Amino acid sequence: MIETTWQRLAAPFSAQALTWRIVERAPDQRSARVRPQLRPEAVRTRLDTVLTLAGWSCAHQAVGEQALVCTVHAEGVSRSVVVALAGRGAETAAEDAFVYATEQLGLRPPADTSAHYWVDYDPDNDTILYEPELVSPEPQVPQLPAEALQKSTGQQAIDRLVDKT
Repeated sequence: MIETTWQRLAAPFSAQALTWRIVERAPDQRSARVRPQLRPEAVRTRLDTVLTLAGWSCAHQAVGEQALVCTVHAEGVSRSVVVALAGRGAETAAEDAFVYATEQLGLRPPADTSAHYWVDYDPDNDTILYEPELVSPEPQVPQLPAEALQKSTGQQAIDRLVDKT
């Protein structure tokens, strides 16, 4: 079987491509909730390798002074993400937005991004004290909306006619 471009882009990343982003600090500042995400350089390397330098692009745009939009274009598909600048520098926000936009294209970290990972936190250095144990992501199985599973009015009429014969 020949791998498609999208399959090569979405191939699993190694644990070395993973980093942890602090998304919430506990009120006592002794623990923090972290989110697994891919390192921006690992994502760029994957895009450059699979699509070449000319096969993808990324654009950032400020939304006032509070947010940043990142749009990634690859193989005729575009995905955009808005991130708030609050509590982080513009460079960090731009990297996060880039990584989040590429997640929408199928480039995902080797961990469940919806899980809540709480770890001990050092507020003096703004760092986590250890990396959490990874929870593997659930396999992505496309789910059809309930209305797609119901027969259309036309199909129901055809079924009634067939049942009469």
